[in-house]
Amino acid sequence: MLHIFNMDLEIGLSGVGWMATFGLFFILSVCGLFSLILKSNTFALGLILTTAFTRVIFHLVGFPRAVPTLFTEVCVLLLLAKALYLQLIVHNRPLRAIGSLPMVGILTVAAFSCSYNQAEILPAVFFVRQIFIFYLFFIALLNVNLSEKTISTVNKLVIFLFLIQLPAAAVKLVLVGQWEGLGIGTVSWQAGEFSTTLPLFATAFLLSFYFFRKDKKYLLLIAGFFFFGTAGKKRALALLIPVVSGVVWYLYGKREVFKKRLVLSASQMKYFLIICVIAFIGIFSSSRWLNDEMYGGGLDVRRVVDYIIWYNTRDDIALYGADDPDYAMGRVTITRLSLKALKEGGPIQQLIGFGPGAMIRSPHLGREDVAFEQFGFRGAVTGFVVFVLQVGFLGVLFITLFFLNLFKRTYILYQRSSNLDYKIVALGFLGATFLFLLDFFIYSQSTLYFGVLTPVYFWVAAIVLKREHHDIRLPQFRCLSLPTVPLESLVSDNSE
Repeated sequence: MLHIFNMDLEIGLSGVGWMATFGLFFILSVCGLFSLILKSNTFALGLILTTAFTRVIFHLVGFPRAVPTLFTEVCVLLLLAKALYLQLIVHNRPLRAIGSLPMVGILTVAAFSCSYNQAEILPAVFFVRQIFIFYLFFIALLNVNLSEKTISTVNKLVIFLFLIQLPAAAVKLVLVGQWEGLGIGTVSWQAGEFSTTLPLFATAFLLSFYFFRKDKKYLLLIAGFFFFGTAGKKRALALLIPVVSGVVWYLYGKREVFKKRLVLSASQMKYFLIICVIAFIGIFSSSRWLNDEMYGGGLDVRRVVDYIIWYNTRDDIALYGADDPDYAMGRVTITRLSLKALKEGGPIQQLIGFGPGAMIRSPHLGREDVAFEQFGFRGAVTGFVVFVLQVGFLGVLFITLFFLNLFKRTYILYQRSSNLDYKIVALGFLGATFLFLLDFFIYSQSTLYFGVLTPVYFWVAAIVLKREHHDIRLPQFRCLSLPTVPLESLVSDNSE
């Protein structure tokens, strides 16, 4: 006998009646939510960011993983509807859109690829939703009026959401020890790549604050996020943190737009060396772990290098068969097999891929092991592999151009601005953009596809690029000791 919410359908509502009641409840809930979003941009942004960063909590209390994701996306669409209504109808102004041409290019390639490959409609829709939902969030932010109070409140919320990852990781370390799974802070139940990309994202901004403010607490926070990564047993962080830090350091030292020479004083160089020391500690720890577990003790960096090469080129499926789903391949092996599949598909397949949705993994669509079923590989895949197999090299070109467009616009503004607070945020955003591209091409799907760092990234993009002819100043955050300088109003708005 079927029970839903402790209601016996045989003596209560019929199945059709229950569906109608649920539908009515859903419509009324969305209408109520929309009325709140209409009144307050702060409320909308708080919901979007908080649900994106607290997925583990939703999972622990029994909600399916889809619940916080869909709730975040519904809020994004409602905020977009508000922005379009205010911009196009109330104010009768043209729609603001940055990076629209590359995104239209992706959508066009996806449409051609879908038609050419006769792709399934639902997986194709999932792909478009996955790629475009937070670009729509970006469009919404560019077209709503953001008051000083809203920007201040949301920035404080973002800082809080990042800082609570540190005690969450500490609790995990105490309870279960170093482990890739079983929760990554509060952001993800699985997807262990967050243990690498989230600390790198935070480091890009913290290092920018440190360069301009010279306050050692930012280095302590960088160390804190580094050990957040080690709690997730992510040794790649020790190798990638100097790379991201080096890019931020290099951009900080450049004095002119597109100047080729690096200009840094000896005192400035020591800041980057501190980051390298932190990374060395991580590499040393990884070396000890590898040697103790695999070689019986002793420190041998050469063996660590051998392990890194093996880990990224391994092919467990070829060695042991495909029966065990835990048998996986390295990132280099998976990339090689992906390019081989495209090459065998011919020039058209290389340009537009095998169709949007070809790599969409979803239990709701019965596609939980789609990469192995479609292409014969299994393991951690990069964003590049996921993208190129679905929309080809043309799609990869357009998504790269999109991020390079944001990078170029921000870099020019960063160089021209005399506002110290603006330069701090802009430099951090430049580092975050580099991280998105680095992660996309060589590491994981976590920045672009998982919807946690992406809304924060586009929030910062909006406040940096919303008014390209205005500087912005960030309000004081007591926890980071930012200067008390009033934020220049980006626009006039009564909506808080």
